[in-house]
Amino acid sequence: MKKCKVEGCNRDHCAKGYCKTHYQQASHGKTPGKIREISEKGSREGCLVDGCANKHMAKGYCRRHYLHIYNYGKIKKRTMNELNEFIFKGDICKIILYDVNSEPIATAIIDAEDYDKVKDVKWHKESGRGYPSSWKKGFLHHVIWGKKVQLDHKDRDKMNARRNNLRLASNIQNAQNKGIQKNNKSGYIGIGYTKTCYKKWYAQIYYDGKNRMVGRFHTKEEAAKAYDKKCFELRGEFAVLNFPQKPKLIRRKEL
Repeated sequence: MKKCKVEGCNRDHCAKGYCKTHYQQASHGKTPGKIREISEKGSREGCLVDGCANKHMAKGYCRRHYLHIYNYGKIKKRTMNELNEFIFKGDICKIILYDVNSEPIATAIIDAEDYDKVKDVKWHKESGRGYPSSWKKGFLHHVIWGKKVQLDHKDRDKMNARRNNLRLASNIQNAQNKGIQKNNKSGYIGIGYTKTCYKKWYAQIYYDGKNRMVGRFHTKEEAAKAYDKKCFELRGEFAVLNFPQKPKLIRRKEL
């Protein structure tokens, strides 16, 4: 009877020049290699997938890869039910987030010391607000903090759940921590241009439910600096400035 065409394989031919084992490998995109040893009982020592050290379960595959074949008809790099990949770099732990097709779409970061809190949970990017979340434990930043309270991300990066980037905040303070809007034309926060009689750049800030005029200026840079001073005076650590360096507060001398 015709034999398998793989060198060193003496098993009987099954299809397309291969024995049954190597035909399964070839049909799933794997290059047929050396046949795995078979015990006297006929069970395989390991999975047919290259690089997989798991024990054999059925049809030449471990449980994980057998379920891939059963559910998807092919071997996939990942499935939506598998846990995330964790990458450590110094004191930072990166969590790779995947979409429904098991393709990476974002990377969340936490402190390496918080790894034990998140390692056994499947994390994904929430479709609504875009926070790292899980069905079992909720938002990632709440898990890191230890309880569900109103928190603010200092750098406005929803993927950064390191402890030094989280702080307690009210709803108003959380809303204040935002950058330049998409429809901004001046390039600075809180700065606009008056096209009528004044023809100057003006600075205004929204605080306590009202728009407060800071002043009018000849250049938008002057207006931006004036905005920063007023913003820092009203909002403190929650102030988002046009120029990163915190301005010095001007205090009136006591009379």
